Amino acid sequence: MTRRTVNDVMTRDVVTISKEATVQEAARLMVRHGISGLPVLDADHQLVGVLSTTDLLRRTRERTGRPWWHGWSRAGRDSRRIGPVMTAPAVTVRPDTPLVAAAERLEQHRITRLPVVDQGGKLLGIVTRCDLVRALTLPDDQIAHEILVDVFDRYLQTDPAMVHVLVQDGVVTLNGEVAERSMIDYAVRRTRLADGVIDVREHLSYAVDDTHLPHTVAPADH
Repeated sequence: MTRRTVNDVMTRDVVTISKEATVQEAARLMVRHGISGLPVLDADHQLVGVLSTTDLLRRTRERTGRPWWHGWSRAGRDSRRIGPVMTAPAVTVRPDTPLVAAAERLEQHRITRLPVVDQGGKLLGIVTRCDLVRALTLPDDQIAHEILVDVFDRYLQTDPAMVHVLVQDGVVTLNGEVAERSMIDYAVRRTRLADGVIDVREHLSYAVDDTHLPHTVAPADH
């Protein structure tokens, strides 16, 4: 089964900022583009951190005891560099990261965006919580169709007419009959890998119990 990855949903045209930029410049850039975070690049255009509105609100207060805009509102500007304020190193993903794994990383680190980088640390794009929610929330009928085709027809080579796949709010129920008992476990495991699947309920029967036969070869995962 072909699983969608970060590469399929990430934004490639990313607004970035230099590590040498000031807090005021960063704030203005966020407001201008209506965004809440900026990947921070060094002189060689390598990703060195991420600056978010949370960083601006929290870290400058920690350093000065006052919110970051205090000096700006009085003097009309804030010349502090963003280097000490940004989050570094940045939590990143590769473009071939599965969407579910990217979502787990966002949840683990309690962040809202992930810069996407290549092996050398070059910024390729950015993926947000909203991107992943849109991608992972598929229509139930589309999920059912993909499971029927990818899992049963292509992977298990089972006649689709022998199986019924029902999906409701991402919960999959598998009914019908497969040729061999060992196929049931494979079918459930492969179904769990499908995008948009929250849980799997299995009610499959089998024609032959092959679990006690010698030299049973399981279908290879791809």
